[in-house]
Amino acid sequence: MGNKAQPAGILTIITGSIGVLGSLALLAFIPLIHNAMTDPTLQTNSNLTPAEIKTAADFMTGVFVFMAVVGILLSVFIIIAGTYALKRKSWGLGLAGSIVGLFVFLPTAVPALVFMALARPEFEPRAQVVSASPAPTPVASGTSSPPVEPPSNPPS
Repeated sequence: MGNKAQPAGILTIITGSIGVLGSLALLAFIPLIHNAMTDPTLQTNSNLTPAEIKTAADFMTGVFVFMAVVGILLSVFIIIAGTYALKRKSWGLGLAGSIVGLFVFLPTAVPALVFMALARPEFEPRAQVVSASPAPTPVASGTSSPPVEPPSNPPS
């Protein structure tokens, strides 16, 4: 059968970790990007006023912050999904984390997705659906069962 859930989980966790590190790096460089966008010596387009340049830089800074926060949230989800895959708890969550990982870091997410798809038989089976007629429940030892009434015989 093989052990495919373990490399799938590890690759998924690596994908999420790279996503967290990349998003944190983006957050760290946002002030530098903002300063570079508003520095008058670096401006080559003289059609924009300094107020317009500052407005555009502020807008782009907000976009970068939003992208970094979404990246961190997605990466945390990917790490959680990879952890569930390592423990073989939820194949669906592991698969979802591998798919989301495709948007974060493709080189590790593709093999994680392949391993996760192949690892489905290794995960805990789901509870079986009970048939329409339930089976009788066993009585635990040491407890008394309810009295059984004898069938009544009608008088002849």
